[in-house]
Amino acid sequence: MTLLGEDIPMTIGELNASGQRLGLKCQDCHRFRYMRAARYPVDTKIAVIGGTLRCAQCGSKNVQTFAVARHAETGYWPAEGN
Repeated sequence: MTLLGEDIPMTIGELNASGQRLGLKCQDCHRFRYMRAARYPVDTKIAVIGGTLRCAQCGSKNVQTFAVARHAETGYWPAEGN
């Protein structure tokens, strides 16, 4: 899984232009999901979104959001739960 949002202040607009998806992961229970990036204005920094969320599984506010790219060799999106 490619985690670009951690170090690069990518915006939703840049995420959409790059063809990547918005991923989120709970750092406590490790639940991984995709979110609809269209929910946010294009100038929103993706790394900031996690601070506004709560995990639906465990209730933790320790949620990280990041850009997810297709697997370079297979072209598939990473499976949920990875």
